[in-house]
Amino acid sequence: MMFSTPFKPLIVTLTLALGVSACGSDDDDAMGHLQLYNGSSNAPQVYLELDETLYGSAEFSQATYTSDVETGSYPAQLMWYDTYGQSQVVWEDDLNISSDQYTWVALVGDLEDAQVQQYQFALESPEEGFDTRIFNLDTELSLDVYYSAAHESFEDAQMLQSVAPLEMTDTHNLDLGDYKFYLTQSGEQTPIMESQGITFAYNNQYKLVIRDNLGAGAAPYSMDIVSLHYTTELVDTNNTAQVRVFNGYQDIDNINWQVVGSTGESELTALSHGHFSAPIELEYGDYSMKSWNADSGELLSENHLLSLAANEHQSVFYYRQFEEDEDSGEITEYYRVLTSKDMVSDSLYSHQLQIANLSHSYTSIRVHLVRADETIDNATYKVLGLGNAMGLLTLPNDSYQAMVTYVEDGQTLLLGSLDLGDLSEQSTSYLVVEETADGIELLHLHD
Repeated sequence: MMFSTPFKPLIVTLTLALGVSACGSDDDDAMGHLQLYNGSSNAPQVYLELDETLYGSAEFSQATYTSDVETGSYPAQLMWYDTYGQSQVVWEDDLNISSDQYTWVALVGDLEDAQVQQYQFALESPEEGFDTRIFNLDTELSLDVYYSAAHESFEDAQMLQSVAPLEMTDTHNLDLGDYKFYLTQSGEQTPIMESQGITFAYNNQYKLVIRDNLGAGAAPYSMDIVSLHYTTELVDTNNTAQVRVFNGYQDIDNINWQVVGSTGESELTALSHGHFSAPIELEYGDYSMKSWNADSGELLSENHLLSLAANEHQSVFYYRQFEEDEDSGEITEYYRVLTSKDMVSDSLYSHQLQIANLSHSYTSIRVHLVRADETIDNATYKVLGLGNAMGLLTLPNDSYQAMVTYVEDGQTLLLGSLDLGDLSEQSTSYLVVEETADGIELLHLHD
């Protein structure tokens, strides 16, 4: 079995951000520019309001679109919405918008004791190369930032600038091209992060944001490249990935599993039906997977691709499907694999539920998450038309009943329901829809 070595470093190309210009007519001179960045790892989606007008929202490690705002002083709030749609204010203060200045608001730290940093600087469009400023959102450590061409190593890197906690640097102008960035502790020469490569192809201004890493790897930091309208994550190329396996094969009590690639291999033994394995750490790259019956030794599936990016969490679901030939009535059995890129969140006030539909008779189901004061008809949170695939819902912390329905010949069938309880204490949660000889069975799996 042959595998190609994964390309290293991975190059990310930035999307051209159009829109706001720092130069223009006299009317433009009375305008400033505003953006919110959510750097609080346990915050839910946070909204920015100026003078009772919303200016967008952002989840962790994301930023709002840049807005043009008339100059002046505004009462400002950062807030999130609870399960009943009531706003919960995180911060409020006056915010000054200055002519031809970019006001960048960053929420940092633990949401229960969050800090809001306000930065102002000129928004410029460089005639040559690209401009970047560094923002260190670590609340404690000073860091040194280095850069090199994407194909080079730290030995070839040049120092960009040191940056203190919660500070921003001066603007640096670099030639267009492919780059990598490195972080060291202040005054040290050993990188604690080496980013993947990224292509800067446009004469724009970018913000290089240093923040906590929540991914699978051990690196303490990730970086975000924030433009006027888009955010691109840069992860440490030395970060590993994690995968875990779910045995959804009906009537097969235990399976063995093996994954083999150019960067490593691993295996599981006797994974019981209806259970996840513990997380398995692998180098990023491309792998081939196979599974077999642990009791009989029968090969169930092989050569399924698993492609892992650095710092990524994935889940692999094994299940069976049956298809009946319309003419002969012969039933054919298929062994299937469904993979999922898992979302990572430390939010205190919301929870992500991943839904896997492994049924073979019902390939377009509806999943409703119903609270105590709701019914299926008016439930706020639902996934419609879910085939043999993954669905994702971000749910405010509350107690939920999962209800699965299916429409057949114009009639709505209730296939199954399950009380999920209070999701607030669960870090990762899955709802698995299985089909047994007796009908649909729902499984709720969580850490």
